Amino acid sequence: MKRIAALIAVLALMLGLAACTANDEKKPVKTVAMETVKDAVCDVALADGMEELNADYVSRMLKLNDGDYDSCYAAISSVSISINEFGVFKAKDAAQAAEIESALNKYLEYRREIWMDEYLPNEYPKLENASVHKEGLYVCYFILDDDTSAAALKAFEGCFES
Repeated sequence: MKRIAALIAVLALMLGLAACTANDEKKPVKTVAMETVKDAVCDVALADGMEELNADYVSRMLKLNDGDYDSCYAAISSVSISINEFGVFKAKDAAQAAEIESALNKYLEYRREIWMDEYLPNEYPKLENASVHKEGLYVCYFILDDDTSAAALKAFEGCFES
C-alpha cells in the first residue's frame, strides 16, 4: 500500500513539473521595438573603430538576405587589430527566427574553421567564445571579449524582461 501511495505521489509530482514547464514555454515574449534592442546592445558593444555592416556583407558572409529578416543592425571593427563584431536581427515570425539562429551559428562555425593561428592570436578567444542568442523574434550574435559579450547579452535580455 505504501508503494502505491509513493508511486501516486511521484506521478503527481512529475505531472505538476511537466505542467509548469509547458506553461513556461508558452509564456508570451514581451514586444519590443528593434530600435530599443539595437540601442541597448550598441550602448555596451559598439566601440570606437566599429562600423555598421552593409547588406552586401550580411548577405555574402552571414548568408542572410533582406527577405530573411524583418530588420537588423550589425557592426564590425574597421580596425585591423580587432575582430570585434556583433549583430541583432528581428525576424518576422518564429520559423524565421530559427532560420536566422541557424545561419548565425553556421557563420560563427565558418569563421572558426577559416581562422589562421598566426593571424592576431590574441583575438582568437573572442571567436572561440562567440555566441548566438535568441529571445522571441530577436536573434543576436557577439564576437567580443568576454566582459563586453556578457554585458551585451545582459543588455539584450534586459529588453525582454517585464
